[in-house]
Amino acid sequence: MPTEYWKRYGRVSVSRNAKGQFVKWQRAPTPRSYRTSFGFFGNQVSVYGHCSNGVGERYDFHGSGRELYRAIFLAHEIVPKRRFVRVSASAFLAHPYRYGERGYWVDRAVES
Repeated sequence: MPTEYWKRYGRVSVSRNAKGQFVKWQRAPTPRSYRTSFGFFGNQVSVYGHCSNGVGERYDFHGSGRELYRAIFLAHEIVPKRRFVRVSASAFLAHPYRYGERGYWVDRAVES
């Protein structure tokens, strides 16, 4: 859907029919910065190794001890989609397939 700027709502995605008449609208997603830094105080754990998909190599989790423990167990079954994935343990537990896919690790190590 093409985006327009509306005075009251800001950037919106608008869909129109073949005649150009308005059909529906929704708020356009805001562009996200890819250069975000993760500033946090607490525990951090890395799970890394070679994966069956040939792409993913490492997870970097941060959060509380209980969440880290559960995220590590879940990460043994789900390999990362990208080469390096830095995510909070609670976000990974809520939506694991957003950050990885089902597969197996050829070899792996856990380091805190």
